[in-house]
Amino acid sequence: MFHISSPIEGWKGPKPGRHHDFIAVKDFPVFWRDLDLTVEVEAKAKEVAVLKLKKQLAERWFVYILRCADGSLYTGIAKDVDRRLEQHNAGTASRYTRSRLPVTLEYQEELPNQSLALKRELAIKAMSRKAKEALIQSAESPP
Repeated sequence: MFHISSPIEGWKGPKPGRHHDFIAVKDFPVFWRDLDLTVEVEAKAKEVAVLKLKKQLAERWFVYILRCADGSLYTGIAKDVDRRLEQHNAGTASRYTRSRLPVTLEYQEELPNQSLALKRELAIKAMSRKAKEALIQSAESPP
């Protein structure tokens, strides 16, 4: 059995012992996801908090890299990469890819929540072209 809570003002706030109405999905340890366990939820809106947390934990987020027709690379996030790729190729997903069609999926990486997917997207966008190509190659090569 494990206990989980999220403080109103964050863990570094003045009173981290004051519980929030809900549980922030980032406070749920990633390594708990695949365990068969009981979790005691400490939140003001317990029943709603549990349902909301369950829904968030069921979501899958991906960061992806597309290669555009002009050879440029585009990085984004999505819950459903196949659907997002279709949107890109239909010209309805992003202004950048709209004028560089068609695009092909070169890389995807699953992350446990939207927040981590956004952070990873920013990290990839900050990489050099060479580093992005190496990332793509590492996913294509068997370990």
